[in-house]
Amino acid sequence: MSLETMAKIEIIGPKKHFYNVVSLLHQIGYLHIEDLSKKKRQDGVTIQKMAADPETEAAKEQLEDLLRRINGILETLRPSGGTKLDKSKAKDYYSNLWEKDVDGLKAEAEELVHSLEEKTREMANKKSNMELDLTSLSRYRQIMEKVEPLAKQIIDVEGFETVAFLLEQKYKDSIDIIKEEIGRITDEQFELVSEDVDENTTAAIVVFAKRYSGPVHAFLTDNVNEVRLPSELKDKSFEKVMEHIYKQSADLPKEIKKVETNLQKLTSEWYLKLKAVSSAVSDRLEEISHIPEFGATDYTFIIEGWLPLNKLDSLKKEIMGKFGERVVVNQRELSHEDIEEAPVVIKNPKIFQPFEMILRVVQPPRYGTIDPTPMIAIFFPLLFGFIVGDMGYAIVIFLVATLMKRKFSGNVIAGSICSIFQIGASAAFIFGLLYGEFFGNLLFYFKLIKPVVLPFDIPGFVHPNSVHASEYLEHLEHLGYHVEGFFGHTTLPLGRETQYLTPFLFISLGFGALHLTVGLIAGMINAFREKAKKHMLEKFGLILVLLGIVAIAVVKYVVGGTNTTLGMTALLVGVVLVFYASGPLNALEHIFGTLSNFFSYMRLIALGVAGVIMGNVANQLGAKFAEGGGEGIIIGIILASLLHIINIVVAAFSPTIHTIRLNIIEFFNRFYEPGGKDYKPFKVRR
Repeated sequence: MSLETMAKIEIIGPKKHFYNVVSLLHQIGYLHIEDLSKKKRQDGVTIQKMAADPETEAAKEQLEDLLRRINGILETLRPSGGTKLDKSKAKDYYSNLWEKDVDGLKAEAEELVHSLEEKTREMANKKSNMELDLTSLSRYRQIMEKVEPLAKQIIDVEGFETVAFLLEQKYKDSIDIIKEEIGRITDEQFELVSEDVDENTTAAIVVFAKRYSGPVHAFLTDNVNEVRLPSELKDKSFEKVMEHIYKQSADLPKEIKKVETNLQKLTSEWYLKLKAVSSAVSDRLEEISHIPEFGATDYTFIIEGWLPLNKLDSLKKEIMGKFGERVVVNQRELSHEDIEEAPVVIKNPKIFQPFEMILRVVQPPRYGTIDPTPMIAIFFPLLFGFIVGDMGYAIVIFLVATLMKRKFSGNVIAGSICSIFQIGASAAFIFGLLYGEFFGNLLFYFKLIKPVVLPFDIPGFVHPNSVHASEYLEHLEHLGYHVEGFFGHTTLPLGRETQYLTPFLFISLGFGALHLTVGLIAGMINAFREKAKKHMLEKFGLILVLLGIVAIAVVKYVVGGTNTTLGMTALLVGVVLVFYASGPLNALEHIFGTLSNFFSYMRLIALGVAGVIMGNVANQLGAKFAEGGGEGIIIGIILASLLHIINIVVAAFSPTIHTIRLNIIEFFNRFYEPGGKDYKPFKVRR
């Protein structure tokens, strides 16, 4: 359960090999680079900050400009859903480009930009303009189709101008005022017709002598919504305008489609190559950007960084193969300061990897401490399943998570979240078998299951002196079951009813004790690695405190005994150890903090019972409506289904939130040491 072992190395060689070494390290992709410009060497060697030569600085500016332009072309040549691209060719393109030096890469990028930039820009602009024209035509068409019936009543006469406008129905009475004012402006040399075109709009057309154009337009602009056509249509008749609009509305989509087809042809031919050039240029720029982080003396370069220890021999072999003994790789002995700065690599078996997502809400663990992922991968499903505990809900959650995982198959984060829900749902199904829950107590209502008396007793659930035995028996008889020999023995399923709650409360606290004890043991391991003896004693003392309390509770409330000597001894020894290791004030804080965390686990049964009650209520309401028969059955099914859907959503997310909280707050507090740095290897995009 530890993090991957890291090695700190330094690479030293003549300055003439510097750029080639950086390029090789970039391609290998193992090294997490240390910024030497921010560090002082402990061995007394004077380190200067490496500076890029003038040619490299000039190349950087040119590459940045080319990258910007290439990415602009890529934005235009986005593949559509139907565009088939052979992605294996992108790797070949990239490999060929990576073999080139900076000048060769610039030449390749410049050639692509020169051949494609202007062409793609023109096509994109053409498409954009046509789409804008089509949008405008659509707007004019809607207006003109309202006005067109009136236009047929107007005869075009030379020397006269025609203007259309629209009015809201509530202002329809103002037509008479408009007529009066236009008559005054034109000395009655006009004609105006109007008509309701729909329930909200009245259209009107006015014809007047052109010499009055200015005053008429000024008046209409201030008072009505005048229909203003594009300049190229302004002096055409309504018939010609409509003919133009209909023709363009039919022709423009075809022209847009032609441009899109041509763009997709360019995409098929050039997209992968452009993408490869973009990646190669980005990688070269990344190399140049890291130059100030490297060190130099008068004649040599120095590179320091971290990599997983199991990658060290491979890196040495690569560098030796290309540069021989001219470039040296040394593994540094780690100081305490080095360990504090070491990046963290979390590596787990595939089944545990989805739970690494939960660590994203906190800082990575400090190097050298325990990776909590395997423990989360065990306790998260256990606690989630204990809360949900319903076979029907588990099946729904599992199926939804599976569908979502397929839908977002390329998304690592979504895939991990869905995998966590799949594992949690599987645990919930197992607990559902123990509880006998399938969409609440549906199986009991249809008498598809019946309680079975176990040949042994589970301490705490039922015993002859337990009041819960008789209460649970009454509950079963209320459901129509008569169980011979029940009293004094445990039955399956273990029903999570409020009449039978106390044992589950003890189980919740038992999970809490187990969870916290595992966390305290992990804390002891961390303390042992750091040679912090008092911290070890403190953690061990807290374990004894917890186990002592659990032992006392088991003897008194589960077994029904009176001899609590063992539990009391463990409790007292634990308290003494904690006081000795951390002092009185800290001891009180640690003990009461641990107990507070311990009792937080009572929420497990509280959340579980809330879900059970909601599910049972859904079934009871559905059954009540169904008693009326006919439509009542349909209403009952719909109502019960809606309530179950709500309960499933709550059952998926509320237990998740509380389980994550129990892991991060209660559990992590016992051992987790944040402050680690993410491992960010210097590697190409490919």
